[in-house]
Amino acid sequence: MSKEITKSFTGVDVELIEGANREFSVIYQDDPPALIYSSDECGGLPTNNEITNRLIRTYGMDNYKTKDDRGL
Repeated sequence: MSKEITKSFTGVDVELIEGANREFSVIYQDDPPALIYSSDECGGLPTNNEITNRLIRTYGMDNYKTKDDRGL
């Protein structure tokens, strides 16, 4: 998941923090921080590009890399 985020956006830092009970969450450190994804709420792990799509849909993420920038 961290590779998907760093490959999709420029200037984004990803920090992995081990959770309890196989919990998986993605928190966007904006002001205020926002929960983007929670495996508890969504019933499991996200699908391919789900986090990227949520970030773009919610925040616009003007630092999204084009296909050329990602080497595609």
